[in-house]
Amino acid sequence: MKFLFVFIILILVGCNEKEYVKNETSFFVMDTYVNIRIYNEDKDEVILEEIEELFNYYHCLTDRYDSCKGVINVYDVNNMDEEYLEIDEELAFLIDYGRQFYDQTDGRLNIMMGDLIDFWKERILADDFIPQKEELLEFTYQDIELLENKISQGVNLDLGSLAKGYAVKKAGELLEKEGYEKYIINAGGQVLVGESYREDAYRIGIKHPIEDGNLLIVNGEGVNVSTSGGYERFFEMEGQRFHHIINPKTLFPADYFLSVSVITEDSLLADALTTALFVMSLEEGKKLLSQYDAEAVWYTKDYQLVRSEGFSQYE
Repeated sequence: MKFLFVFIILILVGCNEKEYVKNETSFFVMDTYVNIRIYNEDKDEVILEEIEELFNYYHCLTDRYDSCKGVINVYDVNNMDEEYLEIDEELAFLIDYGRQFYDQTDGRLNIMMGDLIDFWKERILADDFIPQKEELLEFTYQDIELLENKISQGVNLDLGSLAKGYAVKKAGELLEKEGYEKYIINAGGQVLVGESYREDAYRIGIKHPIEDGNLLIVNGEGVNVSTSGGYERFFEMEGQRFHHIINPKTLFPADYFLSVSVITEDSLLADALTTALFVMSLEEGKKLLSQYDAEAVWYTKDYQLVRSEGFSQYE
């Protein structure tokens, strides 16, 4: 079962942008639309093809619904017959990253909840009933045993909180390696910008979770802006909204905020942090955020913006 999930973060540019655009492409992958813009001069378009191939590879590697030709992926891990399965180094890295974040967030980010996530996705698609807590408790998960690149049987992984951020990060690293310093990677709720092609920094508009337009606009270069929210995939019943971001502690969709946005240089960290912050209280989130070189803004259920201490540098 796959979902179309388009969480738009708008890039606001000047009216003379077309004078600078040298290469641009868009494609659909990881259940979202990805747009790449490169502003460097005297460059060909081969790099755009390489970036699209990169995104397709990481989609394939982290896909939990289909096998991937030529590489052991998440689907293979979730459906393996062997006691142990040797996996790709990058997949092992992502799984280990998820395990570490599980510890750092007191279990708020849990990549081992595949069965429970599938259950809620089915409810959202069907606009279905509210489950009882006892029914949700039947969805147990087995801890991951990972020895170098070998993983144990019995897990049901979902890397949705990490995969897109990792792909964006690797795409940015590839562009930088090949000498493309001025770029925008816009992948739904993930935006990574390099050096600005103008004197001013990039202006990035974060979509309002309820109304048309932007919630706020941030400015930056060499940073990633990541947003999580529960308003794109959901169903409503008995005056409650049930969305796709599940709180591992309650087994129900998180109910603290309307959206959370994180700004940091590391796209993978940004992806993980937005999910974790969305499923924990404001006090817990501020404590977690203080451990990282990152800033965040929370949009509460009573329509208040709460900024981290250093967030103002981006406004």
